[in-house]
Amino acid sequence: MALCGGKHAHPMVLADPQVVYRKYGGAWRCDGCGCTDSARVLVFHCAQCNYDLCSACFCFLEARHPAHQIGR
Repeated sequence: MALCGGKHAHPMVLADPQVVYRKYGGAWRCDGCGCTDSARVLVFHCAQCNYDLCSACFCFLEARHPAHQIGR
């Protein structure tokens, strides 16, 4: 499990912003770096915290915590 937000362990799963943020027209923001470009990156989402990471931040988290089981 990834540490979403660095505070506690919750599953972060690959998500479709058009589904997760339907009421916002699919608009989202990475809580790691602030990027908003879902056309060029994958989005990983924690539903319990409403926490999102772009693929670059997610890969950085995964590299730092290789023992964690991160949902895909």
